[in-house]
Amino acid sequence: MLNAILGVANEEKNLSYPPFIYQSQYNTVTSLLLSKLSDIYPSDSGVLDMLDPFVERKVIQPVGGYITLPDNFRNILGTPQIGVKGNGDGCQECEQEEIKTNKQFETLVLKAGCRKVPLLMVDQSEFAFRTTSTYKFPTYEKPIGYRSGKQQIKVCPYDIAAVEVMYVKKETLAVYGYTMQPDDTFVFNEATSNEVGWQSSAFKPMFDMLLFLYTAFSRDNNLRDWTLLLNKEGLI
Repeated sequence: MLNAILGVANEEKNLSYPPFIYQSQYNTVTSLLLSKLSDIYPSDSGVLDMLDPFVERKVIQPVGGYITLPDNFRNILGTPQIGVKGNGDGCQECEQEEIKTNKQFETLVLKAGCRKVPLLMVDQSEFAFRTTSTYKFPTYEKPIGYRSGKQQIKVCPYDIAAVEVMYVKKETLAVYGYTMQPDDTFVFNEATSNEVGWQSSAFKPMFDMLLFLYTAFSRDNNLRDWTLLLNKEGLI
């Protein structure tokens, strides 16, 4: 990625664009892009392609009406789901053993003759209204939940057996390792570097945003004009 940025700018790997600046900008762009993709999911298949290295699924059993999200949780994707019997009752078979994987959850749902229904996420005021309502009280067919804290979701009905959550995990910060050369250029050092995990599908949005930040950092008016032109044409 750095080679692509400097190639556009026709610059060498030297301290005119210090590696620590590139590293900081790369991590900033990664955080912004993950948040943006999480917000617009599932607008198209390309979004999930880009998010794929960061997506995890987990089945969580509520305790006292709350589910605690994993330590590596970052953003919820889509809608959490629960297992429900054909007659609308909860899938209590899921409580008979500890569920650790999605495969176990799928197996239990099928074995018990259950199906999955979405857990509608609402805000706190809507949750309070619905859980005291005589005609809109949540059921296993129409369960609800709300984010009661950074790592918790409160659910209703409170005796839901298990909730399946798809989420974006926290990213690993990128580290750009390098070795300085006698001519004040630097070369990439893989041994001291750490990759975030993006795949090729995310190259274009990452490149576009990093090029924008590099342009601002370098104060290169010609590059700025060139970037604005490409942006106007829809190429970046």
